[in-house]
Amino acid sequence: MEYSHLGLLLMLIDLTGNLESPFVRDDMRNDALTGVFPAVSAEPNSVEALKFAGFDLLTLANNHLNDYKTKPVNFTVEILKNNGILPFGYNYGSLENEKPQNPATVEVNGIKIGFLGYCKTFLVKKPKPTDKNFCNCNQKRRGLDAGPAIYEKEAVTRDVKDLKSKVDVIVVFMHWGVQYLTEPTELQRHQEAHLKSLGVHAIIGSHPHVLEGHSLKQHSLVAYSLGNFLFGPKNKNWWFYDNKNPSKKKVKEFEHYVATEGKSDISLTSRILRVEINKKGVTRAAYLPLRIIQNQETKCFQTAPEKDAKWIRVCEDGDEDCLNET
Repeated sequence: MEYSHLGLLLMLIDLTGNLESPFVRDDMRNDALTGVFPAVSAEPNSVEALKFAGFDLLTLANNHLNDYKTKPVNFTVEILKNNGILPFGYNYGSLENEKPQNPATVEVNGIKIGFLGYCKTFLVKKPKPTDKNFCNCNQKRRGLDAGPAIYEKEAVTRDVKDLKSKVDVIVVFMHWGVQYLTEPTELQRHQEAHLKSLGVHAIIGSHPHVLEGHSLKQHSLVAYSLGNFLFGPKNKNWWFYDNKNPSKKKVKEFEHYVATEGKSDISLTSRILRVEINKKGVTRAAYLPLRIIQNQETKCFQTAPEKDAKWIRVCEDGDEDCLNET
């Protein structure tokens, strides 16, 4: 996987994203959670790609951080910090008694910005605010003393209130919703309302693996899902999990799919969201449509702008994904 098509663009901005694959050494692989598929991981040296792409901060609040239990949590935090990337969205303590999350904070042009991340993903299609037993993040975190910060109202309220006095603008990354749904769920709307009531200025979503809409009003932005920035197509990745040497037949089938049907696969669409702020919150935002493609020479996946792509201003003329009126 590579970022060469976007490297220059990404290096020109302060960049934040969701790292959904903990760094895992070979000696940690025996700790894989039983019954978890896929168990997602990244080779430690792949941090070089993140540095090249220009990532400054990364949330770890997702349902794959604990796929290999707790050792990779600390290992991932260490690698990112050693390479100049600020991690957030993780915490310590038991599921029943989590310690407060340590936010990431930066100052840009005199504006102090605080980042928090939370995970609340479900195995049911229509989760409700009262559902707890089906939360994928909770299930993996149970019995462990480190992992993604779990979205619970009391914990989020505590963390945001503590951060509020230290920064001008608060951004929360939410790993939420249901995979491959293109519209936000009732629970996402409920969580959005709670975060906004606390004074959160921007909510950025991941987990659905497809694009969802967004809204921007009164200095408050929510982007329900930015899709996959760099990930394989739906129902095709399993050929390669835990298989570093797939058969030539499988590789050819995969390449054929990406070159044909994959051109209309919504799980291979993405966007970069550019957000402009002042001390009151978000002033405006724009996004650049992207598509995940396969480089025919290197055979690597890479992210590139859609053909004739232009920056589209959020909830202004020409934005078909604005949800301000819903």
